[in-house]
Amino acid sequence: PFPWAGRRVMALSGIARPEGFETIIRATGGQVAAHLAYGDHHAYGADIADRLREALERGGAELVVTTAKDAVKLTELPLFGVPMVVLEIAMRVTESARWDAFLRRRLGAPPGDGAAGAAGGVQMLTPVKP
Repeated sequence: PFPWAGRRVMALSGIARPEGFETIIRATGGQVAAHLAYGDHHAYGADIADRLREALERGGAELVVTTAKDAVKLTELPLFGVPMVVLEIAMRVTESARWDAFLRRRLGAPPGDGAAGAAGGVQMLTPVKP
């Protein structure tokens, strides 16, 4: 099981689609008491400490769960005695031709083998078991 399974957690993320992050925590057994969600590539500063403390006190979280991308930015952040764990996410391409076509369209690259398709062919992002 994941370290957050069956526990009240506070999610902390600076990603494009934070609702997906929260969904993964819940789907793997975490009880999300609060979620401090910031925009993608957020530059965390000292101002977050007050918000974090208030959210931890209000929600009674036992753990802070964050992404690997955000964890490296949070090393100086006070956690007020609450441990932080990292939810690492992996993506697996299941239909490489469709994924290649999607990337080529998005990046404006010339067509490869003529494969067509939407952003399909990619499985839901899933947490990596510790």
